[in-house]
Amino acid sequence: MDPTGVHEGPARPARSVTSPMGPNERDSGMKNWKCALVAVVVLAVAGSAVADPSIGIYFDEAGTLTQTKIDPLPEMGTAYIVVKEAAMRVGGAAFSVDLPENVVATYVPPEGGSLHFGDMDGLEIGLYEYVPVFNPGDVAVLGTIEYYSTSSVIMGEISVGVHPGYTNIVVADNEGGQANAIGMTSHVTIHPTPTVGVYWDEAGTQTHLSTNGGFGVTHTAYIMVKDAEMGVGGATFKLDLDPDIMLGGATPADALVLGSLTSGVEMGLYSYLPVYGSGVGVLYTIDLITFNNLMTDAELSISNHPSYDAPIVANTTAYSFESEGLTSTLTIVIPTENKAWGDVKNLYQ
Repeated sequence: MDPTGVHEGPARPARSVTSPMGPNERDSGMKNWKCALVAVVVLAVAGSAVADPSIGIYFDEAGTLTQTKIDPLPEMGTAYIVVKEAAMRVGGAAFSVDLPENVVATYVPPEGGSLHFGDMDGLEIGLYEYVPVFNPGDVAVLGTIEYYSTSSVIMGEISVGVHPGYTNIVVADNEGGQANAIGMTSHVTIHPTPTVGVYWDEAGTQTHLSTNGGFGVTHTAYIMVKDAEMGVGGATFKLDLDPDIMLGGATPADALVLGSLTSGVEMGLYSYLPVYGSGVGVLYTIDLITFNNLMTDAELSISNHPSYDAPIVANTTAYSFESEGLTSTLTIVIPTENKAWGDVKNLYQ
């Protein structure tokens, strides 16, 4: 018993470090935990919202066209090296370009200039002026590729791959920071443009005919494919005739034919037509009637089927080529008439 009369009881032990926290400490700890959780969630969302950069070879500066067609040499094609979805100020990149066989390409620096090393097998580019790529639609053009081929290429792949000195395709920002990138694939076709035209001879050399006409007289012509450099497996087009010319008859090559020549025809050949070099492929043999009409350079033209943007010629694998429709002409000097002997004698009087 204490002399003061106050009972103190047993001494309270010191709180262990493993004992529960006091109210203030508990609130503080929960706040820290919640903040950490929020930070993790924010980082996770930010990481999922930012796409990996991509590098592709496109056929327009906006980076939207992934397919194109050009004629073989001497025509040259231009493609653009485009970085998209980078979420950075793009300052350079390292990558390679895999080209179709027989396609030759050279790198051309961008207008702003660059420090660059290597070639299509491994190209390192450092831009003199960085390009901000943050918003949808933003692109950085790292330069252009001038390419050509002396032989045909059908849907050849142009792919961006890893530079041999790196383990990944790399895009760098303006401070030298690097990010792994995705390589894109585009396609190019290098092929002559086929022509479809009306010819007055089976060899496909005469595009003008000057002759006599009259009732009962027909003029035979041929609708042909030339300059195709392929086995022709089909075509679609329309025949436009001068009003003084009427289509009498039309005999197609052995084919499945839909439509008509003067409104638009689609044909799939049962046996392909080999059209290489100076060779020709006859799609139709036609008979034309001019009655008693006289005409000078009346036109017979090949144009597009209404469902297509241009005359089309397809190869044996059904790959379609926009083609050039040609125009031929017909001149009727005098009509052929049945004359009596007296009419002939009058010519000499």
